[in-house]
Amino acid sequence: MTGTLLIRILSTCSSYKDEVAYEAKGLSDADTIQAWIGPVDTFMIHTHAYDRDIRVFRVDTIDQMVERMDASDARHYGDITVQRFLLTFSNVNDPQEAAQQFATTTLEPTLHIENGAFAFWHFGDIRYRTVSSPM
Repeated sequence: MTGTLLIRILSTCSSYKDEVAYEAKGLSDADTIQAWIGPVDTFMIHTHAYDRDIRVFRVDTIDQMVERMDASDARHYGDITVQRFLLTFSNVNDPQEAAQQFATTTLEPTLHIENGAFAFWHFGDIRYRTVSSPM
């Protein structure tokens, strides 16, 4: 599966469902804003560390997607973004390629690949599930 993974680590530890947010104490309890940008579809992925909630939205991939997402994220999350990473994969299913891509970051190469549709990064062995309802 080919694509680009944009990862933003936030300074918050929040719950979308419970509408609470705290300061993250470290990477293991930090929220993320991520995007898997594929040739046709882009998946916007929000992970909420407090209750391990994940929210995923699919949109069409358009020209200059990374630049557009950077501009949008800067407006909405600029004051709480701690780190930003951009990784490009020719085959995200290849563990060696993942290790090479993540070697350029401070993150462990821990990816979840969802049914061949998109990939997202998670800390260690933490597993996310949908606990909130879409609005």
